[in-house]
Amino acid sequence: MTSFDDAVTSHDRLQRMSDAELVAHARTRYAGGEAGIETAKRCVALIFERRRALVRTQCAMKAPIGAVDDLEQQVYVRFVRAVYTQTAPMINPSGLLVKMARNVIASHHARPKADVVSADDAPEVAADDDAYDEIEVSEIVERMLARLDERQREVVWARVMEGRSSAEIAERLDTTAGNVDVIYFRAIRKLREVVER
Repeated sequence: MTSFDDAVTSHDRLQRMSDAELVAHARTRYAGGEAGIETAKRCVALIFERRRALVRTQCAMKAPIGAVDDLEQQVYVRFVRAVYTQTAPMINPSGLLVKMARNVIASHHARPKADVVSADDAPEVAADDDAYDEIEVSEIVERMLARLDERQREVVWARVMEGRSSAEIAERLDTTAGNVDVIYFRAIRKLREVVER
């Protein structure tokens, strides 16, 4: 009979853990064979899924919409590295994700457009997670989204989180793709004003 410690930790148990607990659990289980590696992967994926909206919103506010998926992926790769390679306790993973998103966006704008650097070739920088606590992160997101009206929130969510095209959103909202673009760019401009204050 397989003991609980030898098995993959259940999704229900992982869901009840805080982000910091998930990081600690991932680090503990990573060296524990195939089941441990699977558990560690699930821990990291769960943290990132919880904070995905925050990462994508940061990216969408500062970079072209076409770059958001790539930037999100770069943040994910950096976050995975930080979980497995750093030894200091990760107290606030969401704050670390915000800092990583900002660094990835800055790197995106700093490099020449023709010069594409893979995530594996990107220089490692020390990552700490003291930027924001859970309450501050929630307040930031709420403050940003509160500036948008319902239609703008729906358009931003569909473009940024669901990756839908203007035509798909226009069909859903019974309007034109051009109107969706106008709504989206006005919403992003409002969000930028919130961030830059």
